[in-house]
This record gives sequence, structure tokens and C-alpha cells, in this order.
Amino acid sequence: MVFLYLISISCTIKEEPPLGLIVFSGIEPIHAVPGEKVQIYGEGFSTDINDLDVNLYGYKLRIENLTDTLVSVFIPEDIGHGNFRMSLFRQNYKMSSREYEIKDYNAPRIFGVEPFGASPGDTLTVFGEYFPSDPDEFKHFFPGYGRSDYYIP
Repeated sequence: MVFLYLISISCTIKEEPPLGLIVFSGIEPIHAVPGEKVQIYGEGFSTDINDLDVNLYGYKLRIENLTDTLVSVFIPEDIGHGNFRMSLFRQNYKMSSREYEIKDYNAPRIFGVEPFGASPGDTLTVFGEYFPSDPDEFKHFFPGYGRSDYYIP
């Protein structure tokens, strides 16, 4: 005679999915000055501010905002200018960015150009900030300035 006993135990275990690798997809603005807020875009950052450290040239950066795909940090006031790598540390993962430039002045930044996909001879409107007030200074920021087909109103 064979007895078969079936026992059913039901339990619920909540498991958090493990975080994957840290991936950088971009940093805005393209360069910064000391004290400026910087946005780092990517994946795998975490949503717990205690899980992530952001370092730049030996400085631990203050995190203002954190999602799994966005980190907002401030560049330290006392950092020098130059090209540095930004590093993100989370648990056993580390990822470093391309070199990121810290400038000692607000250099021009382009946010957009209209029309997109212009043809030769078209007039472009360039949107941005920190453009020089003296048109002669444009030659430092816009290659080709001074050619007969290059016009800045």
C-alpha cells in the first residue's frame, strides 16, 4: 500500500530585481563652469541616492536628483578647469564617462539650429547662450566665419 501526501505551502517572497551595469548615454551641458548643475543621462543609476556616488577628479559631487536614467549633480566651486572623467559608483559597478570639460568661463552653447537639414545658401538661425557680443569674436567659435558665404546678422 502506497500513501501519497501532497503538501502545498504558499509563501510570497518579494525580490528586488538586481540592477544591471551602469551605462552613460550623455552629459548636458557639453561643458560646465564651477558651481553649475549638470545632467547625466544613461541607465542603471538606481533610484536610491545612497546607492550611487558620482566623482569628478577626486571630488564627490552632490546629487540633487536621481532616477534610474538621470542624475543631476553640481560641479564643485573650487575645482580647476580642464578635462576630467566623471565616474559613477553603484554597489560593485563603476563606469567612467568620456572626458568632460570644466571651463573657467561660460563658452557659447548651441541648443538648436533652424531649419534642420538646411541646404547651401539657406539662412540658419542658431539658438543658444553665451554668444560673444562682438561679431569679430565669432571666428573663435564658428569655423568658416569671415568667408563670403558666411553671414552673421
